Amino acid sequence: MHSHPNRMTPFARRFSHCVALTTLAGLLVGCEVSVLPGGAGIAGAGTSTSTNTGSTSPDSSNSNSSRSSMFSTASVRVITESNVVTFDGKFNYLDDINVFDLGPADTGDRITIEIAGHGGLNTVAALFNGNDDLIDASDDRSYYGGLLDPYISRVIRHDTDHLYLGVAISSSKHFASNEGRFAPGTYTVTARRQPNSEVQAPRSQVVWMDFEGGASVQIGLEPSVSMRAFSAESISGRHDGKTSYMIDLIIDHMKKDFANYDVTLLDSRHHEKPTGQYTKLYFGNYNSAYLGLADNVDTGNAYLDQEAIIYTEDMAMFENLFPSTEEVALAIANVGSHELGHLLGLEHSSDPNDCMATAASARQILETDAAFIRSAPQTDVFPTGFQNGPQLLMWNVGINPNLEARVVRMDEWLPVSHKAEWRDREGIPDIEISLCGGCRHHDHDED
Repeated sequence: MHSHPNRMTPFARRFSHCVALTTLAGLLVGCEVSVLPGGAGIAGAGTSTSTNTGSTSPDSSNSNSSRSSMFSTASVRVITESNVVTFDGKFNYLDDINVFDLGPADTGDRITIEIAGHGGLNTVAALFNGNDDLIDASDDRSYYGGLLDPYISRVIRHDTDHLYLGVAISSSKHFASNEGRFAPGTYTVTARRQPNSEVQAPRSQVVWMDFEGGASVQIGLEPSVSMRAFSAESISGRHDGKTSYMIDLIIDHMKKDFANYDVTLLDSRHHEKPTGQYTKLYFGNYNSAYLGLADNVDTGNAYLDQEAIIYTEDMAMFENLFPSTEEVALAIANVGSHELGHLLGLEHSSDPNDCMATAASARQILETDAAFIRSAPQTDVFPTGFQNGPQLLMWNVGINPNLEARVVRMDEWLPVSHKAEWRDREGIPDIEISLCGGCRHHDHDED
């Protein structure tokens, strides 16, 4: 397991029973949550009217256009020739967002952002390029170390005319600290630029998909578990005798998700275990809190030897939807690609078609063959901007070297809906998956 296990990112859920239906009240992609009765979600992300942001009113929608306009009207705080700038910011209301234009940046510039909330103000920060795409986000510098202010230190991988810094009040209530104030207040930003730093090249990733069980696995600070072998029957007797078929479907779906990138997926049914550094994905077991659990969000894919568990027996919780073998395999693959995406450097997103999405319902992951796309980040990551998943994967792991030798179909790039209309006709209710009440971001070591 890795040297900073506190950067764990689970695909989590809590559940409770209703009279006629097992309702999942807190089932979540990639994030620990407490039970949120009635599917309570995150407060809407407003924008700021304060003069230090140049943003719009708190009644602005969360549409892509309003998100983008926040960057075009950002307050300018260019890092000066001394390579450091310090300035203060202010939140006028709980959902206020401040966006600052730090000026241009060159490839190899190390940008370091330190934010100090005044009077215990708990903030979250994110760094974006000129296309409004996320470079990095931080909630706590060191959660377990008690350092709760954001800290970002990243080397810029491409020239950009604008480098944007976003600051908001933290919405994290579970993984991130409950300490400090989650209320309007003031803070101080110190932004530094160190030019001519080494830019990490993409690092190809080997992944071992283990369906055989027998391994003892510990993710983060969770208890160590012994993995049971994957079986379709452990999910439902309706899938009796279909274990090999379901495994093949899971592998095929995940290979399609990563087909364009330099990620080699090997599995325990068809390959020998690799040597050297590789990431392990374990498929099996039941967990009362998580659908999946990964070591961390590995920004930049700095570490090649990591682990994640995909709790496949949890799929039994969807039985009231009578999912087909193919749908269950798709749901497991969606969880697997999501957790692997974290280990390759991707944060949560809010678009249900994105592999990195936090799920809203069981039908979403059973019926949507998600893909890595450019979409808005989950509010807990940062309440504006975009995460360009395909671009980040190309920077982090590189392009599939065999891509030109094969035919690339459009459906390998785009999400596909397999909506089961019969459930609508039969009036079978969906199983709600509550939005995340708050995720703890990983600690931010320098890359």
